[in-house]
Amino acid sequence: MRYRWIQVWAVSTGFILPGISLNAQQSDATRLIGEGDRLAWLKNWQAAEPYFAKAEPMFREAGDRRNELYAQIGRIRGELQKRGLFETSTFLDSLLDDPLLKNDAQLRLRCLTVKGDVDMDFDTDLAERDWTEALSIAKTLGDSPWINRSNGELGLISFLHGDYSAGALRVMGALSQTQKLKDLGGQIRYLTLIGDGLLQIGRYDQAIAMFDQAIAVGRGDPDLGEPAMAYAGKAQALGSLGKNSEARELLESLLQTSRGKSAFGYESQALLELGKLEERMGQGPAAIDRLGQAVVEAKKVNGQNLISEADLELSKALLKERRYSEAEIAAREGLEASRNNGDKLLVPRSLTQLALVEESKGQYRIADGLFGEASEIVEAMLATTPNQYAKSSLASSMDSVFLGRFELAATHLNDPSKAFMIIEGIRGRAITDTLRFRPVNRGPEPASLTRAEKEISGLELRILKAGAVERKRLITDLLNSDKALVAAPLRKKRQPPRNALSPQAGRSPGRLYRSGRPPRRSSGSECRTTR
Repeated sequence: MRYRWIQVWAVSTGFILPGISLNAQQSDATRLIGEGDRLAWLKNWQAAEPYFAKAEPMFREAGDRRNELYAQIGRIRGELQKRGLFETSTFLDSLLDDPLLKNDAQLRLRCLTVKGDVDMDFDTDLAERDWTEALSIAKTLGDSPWINRSNGELGLISFLHGDYSAGALRVMGALSQTQKLKDLGGQIRYLTLIGDGLLQIGRYDQAIAMFDQAIAVGRGDPDLGEPAMAYAGKAQALGSLGKNSEARELLESLLQTSRGKSAFGYESQALLELGKLEERMGQGPAAIDRLGQAVVEAKKVNGQNLISEADLELSKALLKERRYSEAEIAAREGLEASRNNGDKLLVPRSLTQLALVEESKGQYRIADGLFGEASEIVEAMLATTPNQYAKSSLASSMDSVFLGRFELAATHLNDPSKAFMIIEGIRGRAITDTLRFRPVNRGPEPASLTRAEKEISGLELRILKAGAVERKRLITDLLNSDKALVAAPLRKKRQPPRNALSPQAGRSPGRLYRSGRPPRRSSGSECRTTR
């Protein structure tokens, strides 16, 4: 069989421990894991997830906890479109403290690569720690494919951190290696990433060429799934060139393919992109129809991130058409989904959209309260974001929060003093951030969070879901916890376990930001990180 070598490799390298004598159930579970791994390596996690889900209880019944954990981690990655990013990252972090993962390099590598995927859409600083340790372990194991993928992900992180030259070189190098290693899933990912980079700087024709290559690779194997983000990127590039008909045709093609495969995550993503395209073309009713369908399809897979994004865009389109009641329903639904997902970017954006709806209805005090809640959340997240580039990216992405609150105070509330305080607050934050002490070159950090970092992450999640009174208390606790973390002058460096991992395993250059994408990609089975 074409991929039989992957299954053999999974056993021989220790991803699946053969044991002294496997009973029939363990043998069946091992075969399921092998097939799941084959599909997962192709980055088709939607197709891989059922295999891991079937194998997990079989290993549990056999008393094989090691391989039960391996299957569980794979299942979690396959379910990512349905799960909250914050909670998933926290759970995977807790697994890193498990003695099994401290002593089993292969199992730890699996957890780190899955956590790295989650954190890439959640906190690129954490992702840097994940992928740095993954790279170290892969080097120790002599695992060339994972060495290359880890390098590629670290290149993307460098780019997101503002080191464009180093990031581009690393991603290009990873692409070259994926071609040599015949890593089709990796090729699609890095071709798409390079295309996205070209798209961001306005080199649309070159971006289209990269997206076309990614799409062509995707056609090379039916098990690869649809490279949804390559389609979306190409459609955006075509739209930027004024080729809206071609963009629509491309997305319609993706939509039809997704419907043929009952791939609801892809279908929702295609409908979302079509809705955005119709909106840019000034086709409000058509955009509303597409975005409404996107929400429906996202709900079929319980894709909280897709629901929140589609509802946000739907509320905007409805508001433009002055359909206020419907816009409010969509905004509230999107806010609930973003809170369920624990998304530090989408929660304040959803609050801001709901505030704009209330403002349009003349409910100025309600709108001011919503703007205030969004502002408090953003301020809290900025205060605990140590990297200046990440802080700048987060602040710029939240401009609508502060601008909306300022305009409301200056116009409808007729409160110039409050408007002045909002502006002064923004200026004061910039000065405070400059003065705040953050240790430079603190030394590499392991992927596992410290107790203090776990406490901060837990407080951040609770802030997203708290009411006004509790939120203020939690923000105070958060700032105090962060202050204590910053004030620790020379935090004792933790050593990684000296066992199956190398003495250098688990080291990382530093922290950044969680929700930190610029590129907001996710998992509507490949709607975010995977492609």
